[in-house]
Amino acid sequence: MSRILRRRTLLLGLACTLIASSSSATPTELETLFARFRKSPGLYAKFVEEKHIDLLAEPLKNEGTIHYSPTSGLARHCRKPSVSSLLLTANSVQVWDGKKVDVLPLAKGALRTFVDAFRMLLSGDRAGVEAHFRVSLDGTADGAWTVRLTPLDEGVAKMVTKIALSGNGGNLRELRLDEASGDYGVTTFSEVDFARRYTQADEESVFHLPPRLP
Repeated sequence: MSRILRRRTLLLGLACTLIASSSSATPTELETLFARFRKSPGLYAKFVEEKHIDLLAEPLKNEGTIHYSPTSGLARHCRKPSVSSLLLTANSVQVWDGKKVDVLPLAKGALRTFVDAFRMLLSGDRAGVEAHFRVSLDGTADGAWTVRLTPLDEGVAKMVTKIALSGNGGNLRELRLDEASGDYGVTTFSEVDFARRYTQADEESVFHLPPRLP
């Protein structure tokens, strides 16, 4: 895999795990969504991702599952067309390409900010997210909604210009990530479970690279 495609795969993978400015939503509506994330013991969902890259005539398509646990982090496992995994923890990003595992330590900088944003979003840390992104909401927490994140950090903005996470009530529907290059990725979710509780056995298999999946 080329360096460019690998970088884009990493960005879109992080975006999975995983959420035009609007005046229609009140701060209370936004807080209701973040409170919903805070109450979640874990997340499971199937996903289909399409990466639209300017140099390619057709989008790249991946299918698999995502898993989130407050204690173990965020795992993204691709099953089609080839196997690969990404594991995001508080201290590192781990990538498995089906053969070997690469570990990227998270030092301070744009990548750290980008990674922390997803961790804070899934854990419902609104203040943490708003420290690095302008956050807006279209819709209402109990109806159709879209949360838009626009980077405040210049380093992050050089990688990603906007992240949009959409859903309906307590259900997650779609994630779109727009890159500074003009390329973008759209991920649709199904069989979403925001009440997933992972056992110790799950923690040791799902949140482990290489994964030990059934």
